[in-house]
Amino acid sequence: MAYKHKEDKQADDKRYRQTESPHSKLRGARWNKENPEKSAINSISRVYNVDKLSAKNLYQKSITACDSCLVTWDLQQHKIRFCIDHNHSTGEVRGVLCNSCNSALGLLEEDDSKILALLAYNRKHNG
Repeated sequence: MAYKHKEDKQADDKRYRQTESPHSKLRGARWNKENPEKSAINSISRVYNVDKLSAKNLYQKSITACDSCLVTWDLQQHKIRFCIDHNHSTGEVRGVLCNSCNSALGLLEEDDSKILALLAYNRKHNG
């Protein structure tokens, strides 16, 4: 089901979670463990309100490298976390970032002038 507003999807999810039985939660947890790729794709699709093909493409990108700094990661080792980057105002998915780049972008409030000022500061003091 496609939702026009993120809040409608969240309300439906909340109603479902409140009526879901503990047994079905255990079955779901077992299925997620046995099907990690499908589970991740379903989660991306649900959380970011994108179709399965878009979710699969994001998942495929997420198992390679950060769109910003290009650091690579090994999902099996969980050494570097990845984040689906999205616009918090519109909900539009922008790409896949490592946790460090996603945190930096958030701390700088996605403000180009703050990002450029930090870059200038870094260049000044680190050559």
